[in-house]
Amino acid sequence: MELFQKIVDDLAAMTRRHGRRLQTLNLYKDGEPLLNDMLASMIGYAKAGEVADRVSTTTNGILLNANRVVQLIDAGLDYIRISVPLDDNYWIVKEHCAFLYHEKVARKASLFVHVKAIGNLMSSRGQRRFRKDFASISDFLNIDNLMGWSGTQGSDFLLGHSVTRGMDGRTKLRERKICPEPFCRLAINFNGSVSACCVDWAMDKSYGNAEAANVEEIWNGEELDRLRALHARGDRDANPICKGCHYIMGLPSTVHLDHYAASLVRMYGWA
Repeated sequence: MELFQKIVDDLAAMTRRHGRRLQTLNLYKDGEPLLNDMLASMIGYAKAGEVADRVSTTTNGILLNANRVVQLIDAGLDYIRISVPLDDNYWIVKEHCAFLYHEKVARKASLFVHVKAIGNLMSSRGQRRFRKDFASISDFLNIDNLMGWSGTQGSDFLLGHSVTRGMDGRTKLRERKICPEPFCRLAINFNGSVSACCVDWAMDKSYGNAEAANVEEIWNGEELDRLRALHARGDRDANPICKGCHYIMGLPSTVHLDHYAASLVRMYGWA
């Protein structure tokens, strides 16, 4: 909790200095957030610090019982994304999601409930059932695609499926030179180490540590600028974490940066 508070304090100082908050603070990465008994306190601390327009989390919903629902709503959580498991826990998560949705409506909470499942793992009939089961107990429902992560060339994250669209299930895959993630996001791991994005699930490369350095200094540091320059020059494969990453191909066209390559090279001074 002390490390988390230090990170939020760093962000609060940064937002005050620039007069602009983060768009979103996502409290999740590789594990299940509801296993963390401090989650509600972390949400409350982030909300009190006013560091982001939206504080969100993503969960599989299995532990989202009535007690946890009340904790999250009371803490001021703005957005929750529930990744519905397609096993025997499906019905448990449906029950939990129904309680969450009805509770937030009854209390007039602003919490936005986003429910999703992996379409590649469902039949057409299963997809129809999923929509029927969850449409009335969510604010937004989506059938996602499997996507490859960092290290896709060494591991079959697509589970043998032929995938032609991005994780949103709509965007057609396309080759890109520049990934927008290093330019707009930062992933801070449980131990304070900083990854360029959340897709580096193995934490193979650290660009600093938030326990030892200020978050804004890491964001503006030479290590991340060097990575941004690699992408701007079309050399992202020189970074083994980015090489062969499948995720970049399915990002929506609204974050396509290839047309700005020359400007980005000039901006980051690594021409």
